Amino acid sequence: MSSQPPAPAELALLESAVAENPGSRLFLRLARAYLQAGRLGQASQTLTRGLGLQPWEVEAHQLLAEVLQKQGDPDGALAQFCQAAAVLSRHAGLYQGLAGLLMAQGRGQEAMVAQRLARDLQTGFAGPPAPEHQVAAPEAAGQDTPTLAEIYAAQGLTAKAVEIYRRLLALEPDNQRLAQRLAQLEGSGLDAPPSSPGREVLARLEALQGAALARRGGDGAEGGQALLGRLEALQRSALERAGQA
Repeated sequence: MSSQPPAPAELALLESAVAENPGSRLFLRLARAYLQAGRLGQASQTLTRGLGLQPWEVEAHQLLAEVLQKQGDPDGALAQFCQAAAVLSRHAGLYQGLAGLLMAQGRGQEAMVAQRLARDLQTGFAGPPAPEHQVAAPEAAGQDTPTLAEIYAAQGLTAKAVEIYRRLLALEPDNQRLAQRLAQLEGSGLDAPPSSPGREVLARLEALQGAALARRGGDGAEGGQALLGRLEALQRSALERAGQA
């Protein structure tokens, strides 16, 4: 962007366009032209009027902060920056969605960056950032989400993921999806033994054992005895895994 003051004809055209359409974003160009021309008062008035109609214009808040700083009003400039930050915080969901998509693609590190941005935007401006070693853990900021929990799980931090899911489930005790995922994580985190065989597996073992007994009483006694021994060993193993031995 050129720092040269606008030509009088250009400035007049901008003034006319903004006067005819106060809701146009041209107010930003006009204010910037005033600033380049050193007409700080008019730049400030133009931005204030424009923000009255379009308070979501982050760029306008930033430009007004610059003007106020030049006018020797640091408190006013700070207020404009804070208002701009408040507007940006409404878009935290953008980074939350980005984190989820990145995580689904296995891009865990990028997902963590996006999640951190989402968390910071949701939290809003609360003073100077703390030193790196003093930054609060994500869960302490009250921004627990399944996406954050899955990022921790993907990084091997199962305990942190479990803590987040427990807090989420406390808020939504009827959420079966959260309950199921928590159970999965708790099982993997406890290094649980392989899941116990179901009734169907045991029933099949018992049926095969019956067939082996029949063979032992018939012509294939020797083969039936060997098969029976193997089946009894499998059944004992299955019962031990089920906690019934």
